[in-house]
Amino acid sequence: PTLTAEALLQRLAPGNSGFLLEGAAFGEATEGRMVIGVDPLLRLQLFAKYALQMIGASCKRLDGKPLEVLQRRLDTLRCPQSKAGQRVCGKLVGYLDYDAVATWERVRGGSLPEERLLGEWILCRSLIFYDPKTQTAEVVCQTPVRKRRDAAKVYAAALRHLEHLLRRLEDCREEALTGEPVVFGAARRDAVVRQEYMGKVSAAKQYIQAGDAFQIVISQPFAAPAGVTSPLYRYRQLKQSNPSPYMFYFFAGRRTLLGTSPEMLVRVLDGRAYSRPI
Repeated sequence: PTLTAEALLQRLAPGNSGFLLEGAAFGEATEGRMVIGVDPLLRLQLFAKYALQMIGASCKRLDGKPLEVLQRRLDTLRCPQSKAGQRVCGKLVGYLDYDAVATWERVRGGSLPEERLLGEWILCRSLIFYDPKTQTAEVVCQTPVRKRRDAAKVYAAALRHLEHLLRRLEDCREEALTGEPVVFGAARRDAVVRQEYMGKVSAAKQYIQAGDAFQIVISQPFAAPAGVTSPLYRYRQLKQSNPSPYMFYFFAGRRTLLGTSPEMLVRVLDGRAYSRPI
């Protein structure tokens, strides 16, 4: 049987940090392959004025705003691109909270608590470019080289890691992902009541009239207990009910993000920025 992306991720990164990127539009950049990242070398937690960098068991504080920390860290990385997708390279993958905009733009009432987590990013050692149609995969192992004289040892260690990863891939089997339907309603909390919602609409109109914004999306959060259901099961449900050009599953520490979207917000390619919002 054809292995799904969820089965590969479940097998390769049980209880660890990693990511899965797939979808028709994303596949254009990877020749139809999905990208799985596991075995994190580095993890960044971003806050309003500093970041925590975790490498193995060590944790280091980095001062600076989220975009500043990310830029400094990216400047130190030199990662080769995969043959499977020339637009995909093995640098940092992660997310920024909507509220992070208050750290680089003036936002009315946009003060943020210093301990508010605004984003997490990971650098994965193992990248798998998987094609479910042909059941083939290209595997990339990233290994930091700090001194040129250590290159031979690092290369030998990378080969051993690749051999171990290939054995893990060979042992992959499609496993059942079980779960229960999400029930909102009684379990809903923090839902925006009508009066509060209309107040936000009125405030949005004032911001637009004042020239502070030209488009505002007012979201309505819903919540329900996760129970014992696997987040990967939820991702599979979402993917089946709402297949989209961009689909993602990202998990780091105790936080998991998953989603499907038809929209490309922004992309930078060959020095040009593209935006195709809905």
